Amino acid sequence: MEPPVNSRLLTLLQLTDSGFPTGGYAFSHGLEGLHGLGLVRDAAGVESFARTHVEESLGGIELPVVWRAWHAAMDGDHAGLAALDALLDALKPVPVHRVASTRIGRRFLESAASLVATDTVASYRDLVAAGTASGHHAVTFGIVTAGAGIPASEATLAFGWASLQGYVAAAVRLGVIGQTAAQAIIRDLHPALIDAIDAASRMELDELGGYAPLIDLAGLRHAAITNRLFTS
Repeated sequence: MEPPVNSRLLTLLQLTDSGFPTGGYAFSHGLEGLHGLGLVRDAAGVESFARTHVEESLGGIELPVVWRAWHAAMDGDHAGLAALDALLDALKPVPVHRVASTRIGRRFLESAASLVATDTVASYRDLVAAGTASGHHAVTFGIVTAGAGIPASEATLAFGWASLQGYVAAAVRLGVIGQTAAQAIIRDLHPALIDAIDAASRMELDELGGYAPLIDLAGLRHAAITNRLFTS
């Protein structure tokens, strides 16, 4: 039985709040590198960066994995969850982006374990701690939201929204745009995000993948940036 709507919504808001301890604020997802290369200088550049992430990273990889992880968690399919983690390892070839996904995911799982105390959450936490599973954010988010009784459609939407907000918030922290411009970008990207969410449940595993060469290049060059604000 699903929890009452208000209780379910409060849990979902808590899990996706920027104050929830995941360490996500430490990662720019390639934006700092692009800014350092002079490729993102204004609101138009930030919008293009965020749109690429929504269409390629979220739409092509993350959201379908959240959807599948949710269903695997509901079935208690630990092997299926570990396989999704391994797939994300392969689909994130740039080290800083892969590390960002696993650090956020592991911290999210640790922080959520006491709030959503199900057998699957506890078991997968043990697998991650043992190094048997990577603990990517999309996988752990699917596991926790399934355990919390949050429907897959709502979980996928929330993950997409929180990710989009994080991309744009990084631009504000870098001083590329202000808060008002950030909100306008988020609003303008609602249609793209909705399309990505709607497609998540229909994508087959062999269709997963994204194409964002400039973001990948920025990730590879990130370590060379002096006076970095972000880890990636």
